[in-house]
Amino acid sequence: MGWDDAHEVWTMEVVPAAADQARRAVVVSRVRGLLLGLVLGDVLATEPGSGTAGTVRSTVTTQLACFTVEGLIRTWVRVDHQGIGPSTPNVVWNAYRRWATIQGIDLGPYGHELDGWLHEVPALTQRRGNAPAIVAALKAGQGSTPAPAPATSRADQAPACRGRPVAG
Repeated sequence: MGWDDAHEVWTMEVVPAAADQARRAVVVSRVRGLLLGLVLGDVLATEPGSGTAGTVRSTVTTQLACFTVEGLIRTWVRVDHQGIGPSTPNVVWNAYRRWATIQGIDLGPYGHELDGWLHEVPALTQRRGNAPAIVAALKAGQGSTPAPAPATSRADQAPACRGRPVAG
């Protein structure tokens, strides 16, 4: 903190408290572990010979997990860095709309502009299966407002999709 003669401005460095940094490190570690466990589970559950040798083939569950985390990161940035109140459901909802857009799923007038970087990751743009409950909710929603979805998920997708945002 002090006066910067070269620029004629008063400068102040804001450093987060050590406890806050430690809390964030724990959360980030848990999210990484959650995603790693999900991806490894997907790889072990896929049929042998379904991909080329030496590649890891993601499933729709992995894709949705990535977009869920991307939505949660955007929420975190909105709250911590921009001071915009938490609207986690809407931000994650928009992340799912971006996923549907890159999958070629027609959401009618409620498609979403592709921003961010996930739509450039080849493994996330390839169609890897269906997520009927999420697609039904996206189609039933009104723009950026989530709507309840009918229970049309397969048994293996429902727990992963519904429990995914809980890592902290």
